[in-house]
Amino acid sequence: MKFYTRCFSRLAKRSTSLFLSLAFFALLALFPVNSASAEDLFVNVLPPQPPVVQTLGDWVYADNGESITITKYTGAAQTVWIPSAIYGKPVTIIGDGAFRERYILNVVIIPNSVSYIGQDAFRDCFDLISVYFNSVVPPVVGPFAFFGVNPSARAYYPPGATAGILGTSWEGLTLDLYTVPPTPSNAVSFIDGVTTVVVAGNVLVLSGTAQPLTASNRRIIWSLVSAGTTGATLVGNTLYTRAMGSAVVRATIINGVQAGMDYIQDFTITVAGGWSGDPSAWAAYGVGEAAGLSLVPSYLLSNFLQPVTRTEFCALAVRLYENVTSRQIAFDFVEVIGSSDINVRKAAAIGVLNGVAVDSEGAIVFNPDMQFTREQAAVMIDRLATAIGRPLPAHAPAFADNGSISPWARTEAGRVQAAGIMNGVGNNLFAPLDMYTREQSIVSLLRLYKW
Repeated sequence: MKFYTRCFSRLAKRSTSLFLSLAFFALLALFPVNSASAEDLFVNVLPPQPPVVQTLGDWVYADNGESITITKYTGAAQTVWIPSAIYGKPVTIIGDGAFRERYILNVVIIPNSVSYIGQDAFRDCFDLISVYFNSVVPPVVGPFAFFGVNPSARAYYPPGATAGILGTSWEGLTLDLYTVPPTPSNAVSFIDGVTTVVVAGNVLVLSGTAQPLTASNRRIIWSLVSAGTTGATLVGNTLYTRAMGSAVVRATIINGVQAGMDYIQDFTITVAGGWSGDPSAWAAYGVGEAAGLSLVPSYLLSNFLQPVTRTEFCALAVRLYENVTSRQIAFDFVEVIGSSDINVRKAAAIGVLNGVAVDSEGAIVFNPDMQFTREQAAVMIDRLATAIGRPLPAHAPAFADNGSISPWARTEAGRVQAAGIMNGVGNNLFAPLDMYTREQSIVSLLRLYKW
C-alpha cells in the first residue's frame, strides 16, 4: 500500500509539472515576448562602468557625468584652491586619499560645490594649518580625513554658518569664522606671447605669459576646443597639425581669478599651407594669418615676391569684401572689356575697380597685363575700405617722396598711411611706382580686415 501511495504521489508531482509547463508555453503563444525587450532584460543587468579618470594640470579627476570627483592632487603648492568646476561640471567630491601625505600643503580652500570629503583625503598632511570651506553647510567627511595634520590646524567657516550647530570644532580641527574669503593676492588679467601661426604638418609648442607677473597663479593648462579643418591634436602643450584652417585652443589657469574661479582665454591658431616659395620674414606671420582666415585664394599662396597682377588683386579684394559683409557680389549687370574674370567684374560692381578707361557705351576697359603699382594699390584699398563700410581717415601723406606720388593717388596714399595699412618700403619712402607684390597685397588687405 505504501508503494502505491508513493508512486501515486510521484505521478501527481510529474503531472503538475507537466501541466505548469504546458500552461507557460500556452501563455507565450497568446502573449509573445518582444525580442528586443527580452534582449534588454539581459543587456541591462550589466554593472555600470566606472567613470573615466582624466587629468587637468595638477588635478586627476573622475567625470561622473553630472559632476566631478577629485581623485588626486599631484602639485606641490603650499596654498591650494580646489576648483569649483572642471569644464562646467561641479566638483562635488574630494576622493579618498586625494591629498594624502602632501607634506608641503599649508592652506586649502574648499569651494561650496563640495559636499563630501573622502576617507584619508588629507591624512598625514603634516603642515596643513588652515582649512577654509566656503559653504555655510560643511561637507560630509569620511573617516580619518584630517588625521595627522598639524595639531594647531583650524577650520574656517564663512559668515552665515551657525556656530552653535557647528560647535567649537570640526572633524578635530578648531573652528573659527572668517569675514573675508581667501583669494589669490593678484588675479590674472590676460595671457600674452602666444604664437598663433603654424604651417600645416608642423608642430606648435604652446606657451604664453600670464599677466601681471605678480599674479598668484600663473601656470597655464592647454586644451583643444576645436580642430576645425586642421585635423589638429593636442598632447600636453604640443599642437600637431595636418591641414590648413583654424583651430581654437584654450588656456586655463586654475583659480586664476579668485578662489574657485579659473581664468580662461581662447586663442585661434592659424594653420597655413606649405607654400611654394616662402614669404619674406616680415610678411610670413601676416600671410599665415590671412590664409587661416580664408582671405587668400589657394592659388595665390605661392611665389610671394612676384608682382601681383591686377586680376589677382581683384580676387583678394573680392574675397575680403564677401568675407566681411557675408554677401555675394552681384555682377551680371557689369561689363568689363578686356576681361571675363568673375572677380574683376565683381570688383567693378562694388566700385573698387575703375579700369583704365570707359568706352562710349559706359563699359569699363580693363588691361589685365598692365603693371600694378603701389599707388594704384593705395587707391583700390581706399575704395575697398569705403565699400565694406570702413572708410579710412582723411590725412595728407607724410612720405619723404610725396612729390613722386601721382596727384590722383596722393589723397589715398595719405589715408592708407594714416590707417597703418601701407607703411612704405623703408626710409619713409612710399615708392609709388614700384610693383606691388603678392605678399604686400595679402598683408595690406589683412590690415584692412582688422582695421
